[in-house]
Amino acid sequence: MSEKKINNEYKNNCEKDVAGTETSDANLLTEAVNADKKEHRFYIPAEDAPFEEREAFLRALGVPASADEYKIEIKDKLISSDPEVNEKLRKLGFTQKQVQAVYDLAVERVLPCVYELARDYEGNRQLARLAQHFGGEERFSEVARQLSAWGTKNLPKTVYEPLASTYEGVIALYNMMNSGEPVLGGTQAPSEMDTEETLKQVMMSEKYWRDKEPKTLKRVKEGFERLYPAV
Repeated sequence: MSEKKINNEYKNNCEKDVAGTETSDANLLTEAVNADKKEHRFYIPAEDAPFEEREAFLRALGVPASADEYKIEIKDKLISSDPEVNEKLRKLGFTQKQVQAVYDLAVERVLPCVYELARDYEGNRQLARLAQHFGGEERFSEVARQLSAWGTKNLPKTVYEPLASTYEGVIALYNMMNSGEPVLGGTQAPSEMDTEETLKQVMMSEKYWRDKEPKTLKRVKEGFERLYPAV
């Protein structure tokens, strides 16, 4: 065999070895990428998956192991954290941030509806009490018309409107109207008793107009009865 032919065969063999090495390296890179993808693959367990798998999945999402671990900020005194509800939310995969959003929405959207329903119910209840007090709806309708005309003429709006919104207030208005012109800022009340100004401040508080606290309602009623006694 000639020296030239040997050199050509050697060259061809080297080129094949290089090509084979490149192919092998490429395959290794592909396998490495695929292995990395498999390692980071997000596995969502089925509903009938073992308990351990489902709990591990929830931990990966940031869901606590127990509903007691939720740190919920309550933004209204009528709303309280409910352990049973919290556990249901946890099983559904709610994170701390999502559970807080549920309670925030309850305050922002649900409570206003509850307050409105409560006001309507309380208003209807007090109207029924007033109708009974004055001897029927027809009689009360006439009294209400007289009270409205008299109250808007003789009392400041800040006094008349809160009084006209409750059973006790309407009775106080009726007593004032029957006693004649009100003595606004009268001097006959002892210094230890409420003045008209302090009573107006009390009526602006949530305990009076929203919570209808019995003690506060009684204070306003008796205070105006002292200021404007019936004849």
